[in-house]
Amino acid sequence: MNAQLTEIMRLITNLIRTGVVTEVDRENWLCRVKTGELETNWINWLTLRAGGARTWWCPSPDEQVVVLSMGGNLETAFVLPAIYSNQFAPPSDSVDGCVTEYPDGGWFEYEPATGRWHVRGIKSMVIEAADNITLKNR
Repeated sequence: MNAQLTEIMRLITNLIRTGVVTEVDRENWLCRVKTGELETNWINWLTLRAGGARTWWCPSPDEQVVVLSMGGNLETAFVLPAIYSNQFAPPSDSVDGCVTEYPDGGWFEYEPATGRWHVRGIKSMVIEAADNITLKNR
């Protein structure tokens, strides 16, 4: 009975864990996560979209994440990005704004309070259109 209880507790503990990304395999869309004393095998990370419309944003080494394991088995786990940390704090404290900051200093912000889309810290911009591009100032 004690061995069964120990196994049940292990599975429950493994259902949801926090950890830090240790390695990323971009070609196979996998990462490894250190969680407590354990390091996972290569596991998938979740993304916003993965159907006809797709997004790509791989986790970074040292990024804090959540590991979700179906049935508590880390072999079936996947990674839910991401949790802010002292090392990677939020790039803004806006109530409604959407801000993305990149390691090279690129920074995009849309702030609904002002209606402004602000882009800075980029080296170049390419916009491609099959038919036309229209810029309007009202």
